[in-house]
Amino acid sequence: MSRIVDGVREMDTGWRSVDRVIMAVNTIVLGYQVVIGKTLGKSFGGMTQMLLREVGELLSEVVDNLVGGLDYSEENLAEAIKRSLVETGIAKKVEVEELPAEIRHGRKMRRFRIRVEDSLFRPIYEVLVKKGYVEFPMSPEGLLIAAVVLRVLKKSGKDAKVNMKAVLPRSEEEDLEITIEQIEPYRG
Repeated sequence: MSRIVDGVREMDTGWRSVDRVIMAVNTIVLGYQVVIGKTLGKSFGGMTQMLLREVGELLSEVVDNLVGGLDYSEENLAEAIKRSLVETGIAKKVEVEELPAEIRHGRKMRRFRIRVEDSLFRPIYEVLVKKGYVEFPMSPEGLLIAAVVLRVLKKSGKDAKVNMKAVLPRSEEEDLEITIEQIEPYRG
């Protein structure tokens, strides 16, 4: 993994316009989100688990290589989430609030609300809102946060799933709000 990140760092990027790259990436991500939403319905949360299984570890390794020095302990989870989004340049500011745990279907759910200010992907959300989306289970920020949470769980020896949902900002004053739920396995 570090070879990939090192290779990207060595690229001649002086000729690239960051604004154009961001617009291109946003358009690609938007295309995937709209097509998946149309194919599987607007609440395709099951896809999240599949994506996390396939790319979760890779995402947390990319964050490690870009940010470095993240503490993947449960006590420092909020700080790891903040740093992973701010220091990669994805967001300007991140607030993490742990919500009261819930018991659903006999399983304990640890929950977090994450507010993402001035996200790199905000233009995508403006288009999605115009297309009628209010929530979305597959935001790039949410996927990265879920990968960090899973890494913390794995390090602490816990076997749990993570669900996420993003509430899209509907005005300039609103920020992206992501809810992450850590679901303990059913022990029936």
